[in-house]
Amino acid sequence: MKAFLFCFLLVPSLLFGQTLKLETLVDSVRKPSSISKSVKKVDPAKNKKFRINSIIVRGTYYTTVASIRAAIFIEEGDMINHYTLNRISKSVKSLGKYADVSIDKKTRRNGVDLVVNVTEYPLIGEIQIMGNTVIDSVDIISKLNLKSGEIFNKNLLRDDIRIIDKLYADGGYSQAKITYTSSPKQNGDPLIFEVSEGVVDSITITGNNRTRDYVILREMQTKPGDVVKNETLREDIRRIFNLNYFQGVDPFFSESTTPNHYNLDLNIQERDSMAQFSFGGSYSARENLSFFTDLYWDNFLGTGQLIALRGNFGKATTYEFKYFNPWMWDERKSFTFKTWF
Repeated sequence: MKAFLFCFLLVPSLLFGQTLKLETLVDSVRKPSSISKSVKKVDPAKNKKFRINSIIVRGTYYTTVASIRAAIFIEEGDMINHYTLNRISKSVKSLGKYADVSIDKKTRRNGVDLVVNVTEYPLIGEIQIMGNTVIDSVDIISKLNLKSGEIFNKNLLRDDIRIIDKLYADGGYSQAKITYTSSPKQNGDPLIFEVSEGVVDSITITGNNRTRDYVILREMQTKPGDVVKNETLREDIRRIFNLNYFQGVDPFFSESTTPNHYNLDLNIQERDSMAQFSFGGSYSARENLSFFTDLYWDNFLGTGQLIALRGNFGKATTYEFKYFNPWMWDERKSFTFKTWF
């Protein structure tokens, strides 16, 4: 008895001098934790099972009852509940051919008759491709699963969007995508795919402190208003880099003010100045004292032109002058001039 009293009096001292009543300790044990998992209540009425006498399908005109029965995973004589009916409805809807699916129950003395009501999507009229310029509509339509005159299928629509996207990607049009589709609302309405092919609205150049913009832009086949094509853009970058004025050319795309159009920004890293000047001299008993000077200036004043001047001074004085312009005229027609005197 003394040992019990000693333990009882020791508890409050361990709790920082606070006094706890025995009733409080007991209540804290009895009270459930405030953290508890929510348990979804099951409706007993919906969980009650019933026997299926028959299954009837209504509303099929262009599709077959067999395809719907294949999606219904129950048979006559099975015992099911309300939750099973929801699964059946979703299974039929997942076929992609039906705008609406509902199930009616007709209670009989020995069970329930199920009536599966379906509303089919309409038949497709003409298939139209809008916004395409680089791939012909006939070529696109020939690759699609959906066909004119057949029932619309929502699942096949998703597949066909992926097919069109891949068709453009395989052609090198990385910025192209489907931006809008319109499915038929009634028999004979068109099925419309609207394509944004990835048009360049503008081309801007940054980082070229010496080289003028037109020297870079004239090397590009990609122009504002063109559709972005990977192969063409790679060739443009190669030609710019081969000017030998730059040590880096990085393209970036940003969205334009026009929806689904793009701005192309070329970030340029220029090399050191392409101008060189040298001066020297020599002496020999035969030639006496002689001097030479060389001036070589590629990308003269950032215009892409080249000027070279060489002079020799001594017993004989000579001069050499060279001028080169890679774009003297259009279509990359160059001009070279050399003279000696």
